[in-house]
Amino acid sequence: MWAAAYIAMGGCSDDSFDYFRAWLIYQGKDIFEAALTNPETLIPVFAQIEPGDVPELEELLYIADRAYEEKTGGDADEYFNLYSQLKDGPYGFPEIEFDWDDDDDSLERKFPRLWELYGDEPMG
Repeated sequence: MWAAAYIAMGGCSDDSFDYFRAWLIYQGKDIFEAALTNPETLIPVFAQIEPGDVPELEELLYIADRAYEEKTGGDADEYFNLYSQLKDGPYGFPEIEFDWDDDDDSLERKFPRLWELYGDEPMG
C-alpha cells in the first residue's frame, strides 16, 4: 500500500503514509478492502481527486483526540505523550521492510498501471 501511495504522490514519508491511510479509511470499507487486495483498484478513486490535491486526510487522525478531550476534559497531548513512551518499550512498532526500492524499476514492475498514470507525473 505504501508503494502505491509513493507512486501516486511522487514520494511518501511515514507521516504522509499515516495521512494516506486515514484518507483510505475515509473512502469506506469496500474501497479499503479492495485496495488491500490490489492497490491498483484505487486508480478510479484517485481520478476523482481535484487537480493539485493528494489522497491524504490528516484531520481524520485528530477525531479521537477531540473525543477524548470532550469526554474526559483531559489533554489528549498528555495522553499521547504517555503512549509515545510506551511504544519504545514492549509495545513498540514493528520495523517495516519494503518489498520495493525507489531507486530501481521495482515500483514500475510491482504496479504497472499506477506507474503508467503517476510515475512521471504524480498528484499534487
